[in-house]
Amino acid sequence: MIISLIVAMGSNFVIGDNGKMPWGAPVDGKRFYNLTIGKPIIMGRKTFESVGKALPGRTNIILTRDRKYTAAECKVVHSIKGALVTARSTIEAREQTEQESEVMIIGGAEIYKLFLPQARRIYLTLIFESFKGDTFFPIKATKDWEGWQSTDREYQEPDDTYPHKLMFDALEKV
Repeated sequence: MIISLIVAMGSNFVIGDNGKMPWGAPVDGKRFYNLTIGKPIIMGRKTFESVGKALPGRTNIILTRDRKYTAAECKVVHSIKGALVTARSTIEAREQTEQESEVMIIGGAEIYKLFLPQARRIYLTLIFESFKGDTFFPIKATKDWEGWQSTDREYQEPDDTYPHKLMFDALEKV
């Protein structure tokens, strides 16, 4: 099973502000949908609450320390191991092979930090703008990106649908 992180961030590593993403990039939303649909997704409680509901077409797994937490149409777990076991059982139920099986870690910052050591792939959307925020992606220093190699990078210039330059990248752990 491949563990992949999917993240959008500003050039200052901001991924959130007061429970919200501080930008609205429709093309990034489409990319997120296409990369996560049909796959198990793992998120923290705060991310789930900011989204407000289970994302359709995916197995929603919420990782929280709160043993009493419940969420409609979601599987609630309390450990990394529990999250991965739940994701694996979802993949096995769909009879996917190991090569085609992928679990998507969708945030937030604490969850990214927990899964980063085990991740083999990062799907990154970089918005070339600094944003005000209170939540940051855990990889900031250049040295922390060592060991990751870009395999599929493309850019989108600002246009009438979105005012900021974007970079979409797929990074593989080497």
